[in-house]
Amino acid sequence: FFPTSFFLGAFYTESLFLLLVILTFFSARKKYWFLASIFAGLAIITRVVGIFLIPALFIELWMQEYGVFSTDQILTKMTFFLRRYWIKIVWLAISCVGLIVYMTFLNHEFHDPFYFLHIQSAFGGGRQSSFVLYPQVVWRSAKILHDIRPFDLKYLTYAQEFLFGTLGFICVLASFKFVRLSYAVFSLCAFLVPPLTGSFSSMPRYTLVSFSIFLMLATLLQKRRFLQYLYFLSFAVYLVLNTVLFIQGYWIA
Repeated sequence: FFPTSFFLGAFYTESLFLLLVILTFFSARKKYWFLASIFAGLAIITRVVGIFLIPALFIELWMQEYGVFSTDQILTKMTFFLRRYWIKIVWLAISCVGLIVYMTFLNHEFHDPFYFLHIQSAFGGGRQSSFVLYPQVVWRSAKILHDIRPFDLKYLTYAQEFLFGTLGFICVLASFKFVRLSYAVFSLCAFLVPPLTGSFSSMPRYTLVSFSIFLMLATLLQKRRFLQYLYFLSFAVYLVLNTVLFIQGYWIA
């Protein structure tokens, strides 16, 4: 139960992308690094934020060798790490081919390999092609909530985007205490990229791929029966409301 989980059953890339992300980390945890690189490359082709799987996988590979990250004897460790795992590192680097393939396609079809960035302003919703810092996006979103008329469906949409864009960020940061570092790093990077366009538009949908949030919630609710009931009841109602509005053609994310 999650307020926007119905998107995983709709014609959006979130379900395929999330599947490839999970397969990437699952393969890495099982030490099938060639498979991990293949799944990561496919994830990058599916969505550009998949590129952050590569640094996350480097972190995962490092943690499997040294455990918790520390700066103690970092140069010695790094030298040994590169010598011992250079083949796996090459496999991970090959994942970047996914981005090259996608950019080649964009260049062929639209004569612009960075079309995925330059097209942002055409979507509306306050998006722009130049990068905007996260605090500026928070200010913009808060100002919109202050200026528009409350208690209508448009206000509900803006409020929901603001909540996901702010509380989601807090939850991703909090997840660093509960999940593996590689999971949290990917989730944070995937979460922060969309607001760089200057808007929290579609954040209720984009948040679905920051899976460290769900692992954290599972950990927190595991032994707290009352909070489990409260969570499932409130989020089930929220999910039904969003699904009904979405089916009727209202903009959710």
